[in-house]
Amino acid sequence: MSDYILTVDYFDQVTEWRPDGTPLRLAKHRKGAVLSNLSEDDVERLLDAGAIREHRAPVIEDIVADEGQSDSDGGADEGQGADEPGLDAGQGGDDPSPAPVVAEPATAVARPAKTAVVAEWRRYAIALGLPEADAADMTRAELVTWAERQ
Repeated sequence: MSDYILTVDYFDQVTEWRPDGTPLRLAKHRKGAVLSNLSEDDVERLLDAGAIREHRAPVIEDIVADEGQSDSDGGADEGQGADEPGLDAGQGGDDPSPAPVVAEPATAVARPAKTAVVAEWRRYAIALGLPEADAADMTRAELVTWAERQ
């Protein structure tokens, strides 16, 4: 089962049905939430409506080469070595390659439900930029109000 990111403001997901076919329990989700337990019908409907997109983990490319690897391929790939024509001795090995770019994994904290415990709201507020000391002194209601203003 795939994960999806909610792209609309909110989505109320029915998690339990009554015997008569009416919703019994709802899971409320806000924009940016990661949804992992959607039914196939929900996925199809929400994708068609543009309300979700597939959640992909960041691609991290490992570009670190083995030191002996460049010697084994004869240096014919990329860049120039000191033994290539047109370079003075010492030029090729002194110019380091640019450092590889590595994508950082997403560390976004999903907005908790309004009824969530104060610890979840503190974690969320801190992720939004509230200093930990300030968050520790605030009540859940104050944290919710502060987060809604951000």
